[in-house]
Amino acid sequence: RARLATGDTTGALSDFQTAEAAPDGALAAEARYRRAATLFAQGKLADAETAADAAIRASAGYDTWVVRGYFLIADVLAARG
Repeated sequence: RARLATGDTTGALSDFQTAEAAPDGALAAEARYRRAATLFAQGKLADAETAADAAIRASAGYDTWVVRGYFLIADVLAARG
């Protein structure tokens, strides 16, 4: 998240992908969501939707991140019009 704060979205995406493999399931679930959200912020709507869907499927049991994933998909659909 520190890279996002400085505007380094490319570095943040790389960090999130690394964190997705973390043994801590909560950390991995957050990383999956944040990667999708960063793609959305970059305007990569198709990639963001795909990543959010994958995050939802892989994050069962981490309700906060699953719900945020659904909201992100809603944001993607709204951005598409």
